[in-house]
Amino acid sequence: MLALAFGKQLYNCLLRFYQGQHRQAHPRHARFLEELSNLCHLLSPASAQYSCPLCNYFGPFVKLNDRIDSRCPSCNSLERHRLQSLVLRSIESENYSLSQLEVLHVSPDPILSEMFKKTAKYYLSIDLNSPYAMVQMDLTNLGLPDNSFDIVFCSHVLEHILDDATALKEINRVLRPSGLAILTVPIFGENTEEFGEAREEENYHVRRPGKDYFNRYKKEGFQVSLFSSRDFESEGVQLSLLNGGCYCSEEIIAVCYKPEKQKN
Repeated sequence: MLALAFGKQLYNCLLRFYQGQHRQAHPRHARFLEELSNLCHLLSPASAQYSCPLCNYFGPFVKLNDRIDSRCPSCNSLERHRLQSLVLRSIESENYSLSQLEVLHVSPDPILSEMFKKTAKYYLSIDLNSPYAMVQMDLTNLGLPDNSFDIVFCSHVLEHILDDATALKEINRVLRPSGLAILTVPIFGENTEEFGEAREEENYHVRRPGKDYFNRYKKEGFQVSLFSSRDFESEGVQLSLLNGGCYCSEEIIAVCYKPEKQKN
């Protein structure tokens, strides 16, 4: 497994070098140096060893931008992907089996998308622009029937949507009773700050969500359970889910259950 990770990292190094040489793009040279540093990190016997719950890799993780030990060199998963997979595994072990459930994936990323495709009974991914999505669709105006999905998975999307109240109503509408929505946003503190428009310097977010943001889910009628990386700290094996280099203060996943009967 480590040899495969090393090979992938070497490929990344050569790719970044080629792009930097032939396109004269200074950021690409910087990326090449980062990939080269990661390659040395993989080979160092002093590097910390981590476990990836998505691909079962065990060994050093590598740096992404300013986030130390954040990316799995085998499957490229990041902190939030690994935490999300553990939350899904925890939910599945309780009352749900993905093999019997229909999943709607909003703004899919290739890492979790592949997992859902392999395990879910039915899988549909949507987005306005993403090339990874199966169907182009607006979260504030879903062209889908009521009560049609068991799970809606929506990660790091709502902070980009001005009318998030309508988006939450649409998620609630397409969920079956007793279904669940996994809704994650980056958390930057206690209180949410609204910008009123997308800011380029904030990764085109329209707000900086705080921990109070989860009250909006409850207002929509969801029963909310919160998970963080601290809930999955394991003895002897560090999962590198959360670290001091993370750009937000904490990674929290909200699992929102739709009651059998909701109040009108």
